[in-house]
Amino acid sequence: MDDNAHKSDKHGLISVIKTTILSVAVVSATYFGSSYVGNLVFRADIGNYEQMAAASEAKLNSIFNENPGLMVKSGMTASVINTRSIPTFDVDMHIPDTGKAVVADLAGMKVTLYQNKKEVGKYPIISKGKEGSRWQTPVGAYNIQSKERTHLSSIGEVYMPYSMEFYGNFFIHGWPTYPNGSPVKLGYTGGCIRLSTSDAKNVYTFADIGTPILVYEGTTSEQMAKGIMMATDTPQIAAESYLVADMGTGEVFAEKNANEIRPIASLTKLVTAIVANEAITYNKQIKITKHVTDTLGEKTLKQGDVFTATELLYPLLMQSDNGAAVALADAYGSSGFIKLMNAKATAIGMDNTHFEDAHGISEKNTSTAEDLFRLSRYFYDNQRFLLDITKLPQKTIPATVYNSRYDLYNFNVFSGMPEFLGGKTGKTTAAKETMVALFSYADPDNAQSTSTLAIIVLGSDDRKQDVTKLRDWTLASLNNTPPAAITRAQ
Repeated sequence: MDDNAHKSDKHGLISVIKTTILSVAVVSATYFGSSYVGNLVFRADIGNYEQMAAASEAKLNSIFNENPGLMVKSGMTASVINTRSIPTFDVDMHIPDTGKAVVADLAGMKVTLYQNKKEVGKYPIISKGKEGSRWQTPVGAYNIQSKERTHLSSIGEVYMPYSMEFYGNFFIHGWPTYPNGSPVKLGYTGGCIRLSTSDAKNVYTFADIGTPILVYEGTTSEQMAKGIMMATDTPQIAAESYLVADMGTGEVFAEKNANEIRPIASLTKLVTAIVANEAITYNKQIKITKHVTDTLGEKTLKQGDVFTATELLYPLLMQSDNGAAVALADAYGSSGFIKLMNAKATAIGMDNTHFEDAHGISEKNTSTAEDLFRLSRYFYDNQRFLLDITKLPQKTIPATVYNSRYDLYNFNVFSGMPEFLGGKTGKTTAAKETMVALFSYADPDNAQSTSTLAIIVLGSDDRKQDVTKLRDWTLASLNNTPPAAITRAQ
């Protein structure tokens, strides 16, 4: 290729990129209006895209200047990928136009009451569950399930005045007291939302059973999309559906059929773990029954052994143990447990997700890659304890009858990688191979910080290869290395 042809192709590529950015910006501003990044609003702004186009042109010029032997494949196009971000939930959308609502902002540490979408009361939150712990307060859109003037917590063995249950073992309540009447000390709760007793009484009087309650972790600063230029010719991927996106911004780097509802196999167990952790007392003793050991598929636990609910989370997430899933569901009550799984999915915005069992054998356990991204975000932000289990290479749990212990080894092929933050695999005939995988990566604009990449594949023939290809392609693009579509002249 001569210099003139090289320059022509280069300028043609830049022209295509700039045109694509600005045209998509107009469509995005007109059609989408605004999209939610994290918990804050990001509105399409043509000025931002013009700046992005200029920055991208400079980056491409730099690549070509530093690599004069580069050439552009005929017909190559490029796209900017931050014209779509995956939302969490919109606070305003969950406050009904008529009727009551309770909103708990765990970052702002306040509970606000609404009547017909108008604020009618606001009260400070005194304590909540410790972030990063297994008792972190669960976010999501719920409803008041029950009300008790005084609730006795079987976990903390304390009396909680003006208690309002909103999910599993979680309540809004006043200042707890021990049986002798002395108040508990100030500090973290077991995940409940603690108000002063007088403020809890006001919320208790206001709220009815069924009143919507939105619990969210507002952010203090907006995480903006990076506006990275990506080549459109992604690698050849066997998965029938996939999604690659930044966890912080929701920015979509690559996708295929991301909203297509598909069987998810053992990715189901991610929600099983959440519900077990949030609804079953952590030290509850659970005996492995014949019903558990008769379950089809992967299982290692022996009939007669007894484990705590916490101990069962390890074989569930590390070895995808179907018996552990059944044991946890049975300990709560199987039908009620499945209802909680579906309720949890709805609460965190997984609107296209449905569960029929706790282990994922049924092909009616379905979701989308985009919903599984929302689930990944929930794990990352609110269930770090569980996410950390999914990446453990090895764990030993005690046994009571047949073995002195169980030595568990992680089935996830990425568990030994330092940049692997966690995830889950699945496989059935209907679902084929599935995977959710989270990886840390260096921020291309700030060497001192890292971001998190979520990769979801569904309906794959080779999930490890698909995830690896998508990860390598994305990181190469984010680090401004020549994308796969730009090759060296031979």
